[in-house]
Amino acid sequence: MPSIQERIKQLNASIDYDSMEFYKSTILGQQVYAVMLYAYLFLTVDQDSGFCGKFVRQIPKEKLLRLYLCQVGAEDIWLSQTFGILHKIRRSFAILGLHYQTFGYDSVYSFFKAAVDPFFDEFLVHPVTDNTHFLESYAWKYHHVKITYKVEAVQRFSEKDAIFQATTSFLGKKYAVVGYSKKNAIENLAYKIVNSVIPENQYHIIAASQNYSEIERKPFVFDTAECQETDHTIQQFSEKYGVEPFLMHFALLSRNQMGKEVWERIGIKPPEFLLQTRVSHLKRALISLGQEIILLQLLDLTLRRSDLNNVDFRSLDQTIINIGPDEVHEQLLKILRITDITANLFDYMNAPVKGTLSQKEKNQIANGIVAAFFLSNFAPDKKFAQYFSKYIASVYEEVGLNAEIDYRFSTIAFLSALDIRVKTNHHELGNGIFHAEVLLGDGRNVPRYICENESMRTAKKDVWKAAYNDIIVQLQNFFISPNSNCTNASLLLFVNGVRNNQIISNEFYLRFGILNARNFFNFDRISASKIIGRLKAAISSSIVNDFLEVVYRANEGLYIEIDGAIFPYSSWLKSVTLNQEVVPSLTIKDSQIVGIYSSIVNPSVATQKKLIDTDYKLVNRIYPLSDDVAKYAIEKSPDAYNYLQFVSVETEEFFQKLKREEELSDIGTLALNSDSETSIMIMDSHKPVHIQIKELINELKFNRITIACGYCFASGLSLIKDLINYALVSDIPLELHIGALQKYDESNPDNIITGIDKTTIKFLKTFLASDNFSLYTCPDRFYHGKLYIFEGDESSVICMGSSNISRAAFITNYELNIAFKTKTESELCSGFIRWVRQLRYHSKQIKHLDEAMFGDNEIKQDGSVHLTRVSLSSMRNKISELSNSEVQYRLNLWMSYSPDFITENLGIPSLPDYFVFVYKNEHLIVLESFQAGNAYFCIRYENSFEDVINHIATFSKTEIFEYSQMSKRGYHVQNKFTLENNIRLYFKTRRQNEHEK
Repeated sequence: MPSIQERIKQLNASIDYDSMEFYKSTILGQQVYAVMLYAYLFLTVDQDSGFCGKFVRQIPKEKLLRLYLCQVGAEDIWLSQTFGILHKIRRSFAILGLHYQTFGYDSVYSFFKAAVDPFFDEFLVHPVTDNTHFLESYAWKYHHVKITYKVEAVQRFSEKDAIFQATTSFLGKKYAVVGYSKKNAIENLAYKIVNSVIPENQYHIIAASQNYSEIERKPFVFDTAECQETDHTIQQFSEKYGVEPFLMHFALLSRNQMGKEVWERIGIKPPEFLLQTRVSHLKRALISLGQEIILLQLLDLTLRRSDLNNVDFRSLDQTIINIGPDEVHEQLLKILRITDITANLFDYMNAPVKGTLSQKEKNQIANGIVAAFFLSNFAPDKKFAQYFSKYIASVYEEVGLNAEIDYRFSTIAFLSALDIRVKTNHHELGNGIFHAEVLLGDGRNVPRYICENESMRTAKKDVWKAAYNDIIVQLQNFFISPNSNCTNASLLLFVNGVRNNQIISNEFYLRFGILNARNFFNFDRISASKIIGRLKAAISSSIVNDFLEVVYRANEGLYIEIDGAIFPYSSWLKSVTLNQEVVPSLTIKDSQIVGIYSSIVNPSVATQKKLIDTDYKLVNRIYPLSDDVAKYAIEKSPDAYNYLQFVSVETEEFFQKLKREEELSDIGTLALNSDSETSIMIMDSHKPVHIQIKELINELKFNRITIACGYCFASGLSLIKDLINYALVSDIPLELHIGALQKYDESNPDNIITGIDKTTIKFLKTFLASDNFSLYTCPDRFYHGKLYIFEGDESSVICMGSSNISRAAFITNYELNIAFKTKTESELCSGFIRWVRQLRYHSKQIKHLDEAMFGDNEIKQDGSVHLTRVSLSSMRNKISELSNSEVQYRLNLWMSYSPDFITENLGIPSLPDYFVFVYKNEHLIVLESFQAGNAYFCIRYENSFEDVINHIATFSKTEIFEYSQMSKRGYHVQNKFTLENNIRLYFKTRRQNEHEK
């Protein structure tokens, strides 16, 4: 199973840069980044709203994103020399979005926190966010000089992605640093000088003058036991949503209900950290965090529902448009109707708030509750969907998304992609008339739009609407139909914007008819020729040709299919432009279809079937999928059914019919043939098994022995030692399979096997000294069978049943075994020998045994328990790969208290797949599981933890819980704060001792 890092790399490789899917992930990632950074600052640094908001906006995002990418193993993106910093920032955001959609909130936050912790450890000592101003203040105060910078583009990857270098001389030394913009390069340069030149004492003086002082971390932690829970209604509401009651009390306050006296009135004792915090700022921080979280949830939900397919996500990318991030943020809030959602969300939750509330207060309280919900819960995004997705879906089904076009935003965003600046001239003419004017681009003949109205607001709206319709709507219509009313000025603006900026994203042209190959369904050669003809008539041919060269490049790698022949779209469009014959079609072998299929915009049914011929699983790449093609894939292999993205009723019926026919064809007859030369006997359960085996083979001239059992102990080997020695001395091949050696691996000394003791290993090592002795184990699955085969030239004896190799199995236990005496050439004997051959195929041979890797038979259950020690590093890796964040969080808590060791394979039937953390100082064992929903059990021991394992081996879960004397089961804990507090109590003495030291 690939690790999260490997999976993220695969996701990154699967999405094309500059595609619409890329921008969807990028916009989602930008919101994930805002939530992660705000949550990180709130939880680990400070709970002041101004503090959190300030640093979310001002900390250089490229630094944190680079650290995050290194944490998820995608640092090669930042090491690439092919693209500039802005591209890397966008790609980082896209990976954040993909990471969130695939693995969820907790996974992203854990990686993000681990990535940025070292940065903030250093940053909080010198929390300067404006190094340029800081350096200028220092230079003037101590050296009375002004800093001047020279900035130039040193490398340009595209018009929107360049490397700028800022240089300056300071105190006789020259400095040079790069950035993704002129301002960014200057800031990076100032940062370098500030941190390498300014002495510590002078640094602190300047820092104090600019209100920069070292920030002490104030993590958001408190002991839940200190908080009184007096309000029964709020207690029930808290339990419903898995939120710590104190946090819920706090979330239920709006900004108009500030003040610590509120908690005094409702009987809540604030934690110590609150006494040092302005409650109004803390509440405001919670409201702000809640709003960002709700926005993230709505964005993720609507993306998954494909509700936003008509939104141009490129226009919402803060890194490439000439609109401030706050305005983009407001646009998202507007599109997703977040105010409507939160207002109704408050009513939907039936929050226990007394008194009359305004709509604004309802919104604030809903935001606060959601923030508390996310801070408290495990996998909060999944639980959010569990509690609220139906409600949100119902709201959208009733009112829909806010589809109202923001003409100003849409026009500026579109022109930003062309690097066309917009100028405005709004003023009052007099007599109550207002003038609104918009100019697009520079020069005299650029498009100009003017509206006048008695209301300035109306005039502005009308002027932007006029610009939007003329520039965007008419341009889109033009490249679909030559009869569009698009003006020549608009065409020239667009064409020059494209050719000057060398826009290479094919997705940019998706709404522009013939400029994108994916629109090939909607036009033919004649209409395409007319469009290009009118374009050349409106603008000079040389400008049009330059423009079309950019369009050709944008469509490179896309193909169209005409009458069964496949053509590069760029070549086809060029032939239309030049009025030439269609270029020759590509010669594509059937095996090459796989490589280009996704690039064919209109693949025929014949091409789709060729794709399936190469590999039926590739049917999952075909969309839309017809019943004809789906049936074709299923006929190739019924397994193709599992790869269909959509299954119609007709296809389902076809598959079920084929399945029934296949099942009937597989029905056969199992015949048991007996003969007079095979005798079958049930061995006496009241007599020693090893004695009965020796009696059965007493007169048998055997030439091979095969024994396969789950467990093997010295006590059993000593009872059949004479038989084994006879075989070894007589050079008779002896093959022994032991299931309990499954985990034995010489290359991993931490993997201590405690199911077999050292005495048994010494026995086996003496046998390994003989060339005719072979030792095997099955590494993939635990072998649990019991089989003894003694092969002779003519006759053989086969014993099978329940007896392992141990004194208890041979003498003490009540065992059931069956023996066969048969001809060696019989079908019965041949069948068992074939079965052993199969077992050997799936096994590995062990030629050496290291006694140090085995226990001293501490578990006194004669093989019923097979404890295996797990290294701490191995456990950390397993925990990091868990998909269930609640289990992952809990296990990491146990790991944080540094267990002395961990073992698995406990052999307790009621706790399958459980393992145990052992803490010697606390005389504590914790029984845990990787499975979601399983309880944990904490048990104190006196002498050794093995005594406890032996004692509870036959207990049910209820009996183990009662034996543990725990006050609460693990899976009843609904939120992180309560869980942390419960676990902390088991290590209270240790924490006190550490504090005293």
